[in-house]
Amino acid sequence: MNARLGELLRDAGLPAATGPSAVAATGPQADPEVSSVTYDSRAVTPGAVFCCLRGGTVDGHAFGAAAVGAGAVALVVEEALPVTVPQVVVPNAEGWHYYDYAGGVDEGATPPPDGTYPIVAIAQDLEGQQVRVAKELTIQFGGVPRVRVVSPPAGDTVSWSATAVPVCDVLTFSVTVENYGTTPIRTSGPPPGAMYDSDWNYNTLGWFTESGAFRLGIGFENELTNYPYRWALGSPEALTE
Repeated sequence: MNARLGELLRDAGLPAATGPSAVAATGPQADPEVSSVTYDSRAVTPGAVFCCLRGGTVDGHAFGAAAVGAGAVALVVEEALPVTVPQVVVPNAEGWHYYDYAGGVDEGATPPPDGTYPIVAIAQDLEGQQVRVAKELTIQFGGVPRVRVVSPPAGDTVSWSATAVPVCDVLTFSVTVENYGTTPIRTSGPPPGAMYDSDWNYNTLGWFTESGAFRLGIGFENELTNYPYRWALGSPEALTE
């Protein structure tokens, strides 16, 4: 696929004009050559157009600058971003919309006590029409999680089985992790004792990143991923009272 941005807009029936319901291509080099179109920032290659979609949990606008850094020559956005490539602005697009705000625990506030709380969301369009949704949120075992690796009074924080490992041999270690708060700690696998090959990481074992989950990680020089070897903080039996 190789076409000019303006040609793609015309084929899609998108007018290149400003206004609340129109589409505008703005910025320098407003008609670059396009090699691909994607909404996945990880798939951006030089010459791509990146569509900043707003989903239920992730706002693609947050990845606009990174997409430009990866070679995107234009963005499709709902609101203009501070980047130097052309942007096709499509205001009030249909679909999921994502809104985040600075407040609560993001600003260091203490989480509310356990309990059930009313949650009300009100959305209003430019015509003044409103939609109101009311739900309840139950917080259980809330609070601020606090966990640390324990340094013993004497000796090393991490105990290694060896300082040099022959090819195809196994290196093991032991470390103590403490929950020094009053809130239960949520963790994720693989379980302690899981073995990694040198070129593996936690994704290889099928244990992907989870928001809010604590794990113990080990890294090394020239690693391709931060802390590629990760383990749960303990077994279910050890962590459950």
